Amino acid sequence: MDELLIRKASADDAKSLVTEFLPLLGSQTDNLSFGKEGLSVSIEDEARYLEQSNDEKNIYLVAVLNGKIIGTCQANQMRRRFKHRSEIAIGLLKEYWGRGYASKMLEQLIKLAKEKGTEILQLEVLSDNTRAIKLYTRHGFSIVGHYRNFSFANGSYHDAEIMELMLCQS
Repeated sequence: MDELLIRKASADDAKSLVTEFLPLLGSQTDNLSFGKEGLSVSIEDEARYLEQSNDEKNIYLVAVLNGKIIGTCQANQMRRRFKHRSEIAIGLLKEYWGRGYASKMLEQLIKLAKEKGTEILQLEVLSDNTRAIKLYTRHGFSIVGHYRNFSFANGSYHDAEIMELMLCQS
């Protein structure tokens, strides 16, 4: 059986992310802020972003299977009076859904966020993305709010849930 490697992203991952992973991921689901066009950033801009993504508060992980990036997850610290919070995002290629890989990525992200002193992880997830909501709930996230008409894809609006995980109790 192939072993999943979850590691910090590096500038060396930029080309694979921009040209392969993100366009494929975006073409497989409407649950993201982008589609098959990917993020529309240059390889150089992505490399610069990745160089800064694993610092004292931010985390950017890639999941690699047989030398291929199959997933990413990240936690980005908010600014100023909100710096105790980080927004998270996770993406996994569809052919790898249901294998526990997203759960392993999320576990690693939560562990690293705790080590970095993050107090609250937060995210938005489309209301009809029940698989993701179940994943987050299994890892301790709670729904704390709701957005109406959060996104617009394929000719219709989609609501979203706001979820958060308290990493420390005040």
